[in-house]
Amino acid sequence: MTNDATTFNKVFGIGLNKTGTTSLAMALNQLKIPVADFPHDCVTRRELEVGQYHLSVLEHHRGATDTSVAAFYAQLDQAYPNSKFILTVRPSREDWLRSLKKQLEGTRRWWHPQSNSARFMYFINTATYGVSTFQPERMAFAYDLHVKNVLHYFADRPDDLLVMNIMAGDGYDKLCPFLGLEPMTGPFPKANTRDEREGWLQAMEQAVPELRAVLPDSASVALVDDGYLHDTHVQTQWNMQPFPSVNGLFAGPPADSEQARELLEHAIADGLEYLLFAWPGMWWLDHYAVFHRYLRERHPCLLDNERFVLFRLKK
Repeated sequence: MTNDATTFNKVFGIGLNKTGTTSLAMALNQLKIPVADFPHDCVTRRELEVGQYHLSVLEHHRGATDTSVAAFYAQLDQAYPNSKFILTVRPSREDWLRSLKKQLEGTRRWWHPQSNSARFMYFINTATYGVSTFQPERMAFAYDLHVKNVLHYFADRPDDLLVMNIMAGDGYDKLCPFLGLEPMTGPFPKANTRDEREGWLQAMEQAVPELRAVLPDSASVALVDDGYLHDTHVQTQWNMQPFPSVNGLFAGPPADSEQARELLEHAIADGLEYLLFAWPGMWWLDHYAVFHRYLRERHPCLLDNERFVLFRLKK
């Protein structure tokens, strides 16, 4: 076992959406393996549409998860030899269908139909499921076929594929040995639990007025969300930039609290006025505890609830 992930090339979470892909991405990031959870920018879409599998997003990330890569595992295996693949599954197909329906209905309300994100969703759902809207029989068929095909593809390469049932309790004790890492202590991330109760996208939408009350429309804002809220009302209303970013795209989590502080101070010197943590990036506040303490000590916190934490940055 080792403490650094140097024995493989990339890591791909190739489970379909609503199988714990965001939890997996959070866990990998906490293991200091920066991955993009559901990259859905226009560059990624154009590359996938033309069969360009050396993805630009992977120049700045160690891997990716969710349907952005799930349907293309064989091509990514060829493009990035010596990579690891993680297939997340769900204990109950019926629960998966219910959760998937809720997600698809929520994203249709959240994203403008002509936005890049909505276009990506149309493309990737068609590529993954053969349909662009919720069709339970077709999607259940596609789910079963995907699992069957992945297991067959890696049948002779057991060291390259890990099957995880996160919702049934699989966690770091299974993930870390697969990656050749020392086991990590602490609970495994459990993202999207709110989605099972009422839909996290709807909850975020309801919280926008809280943000509007304390954040000026013209503010310079950096958004910590692991790249998940791109093209949503939260990001577009204030024209937020991801933190940290490279060429306007989320660059992945910093190595440690010191690097996070340095990146922020450079951004402040360039005119950044506010730093916003949205729900998908809340794990930063625990993982980078020293950085979190630095923020609390140096910068006023204007909003702090289960969906948003907002700091006004002082030079």
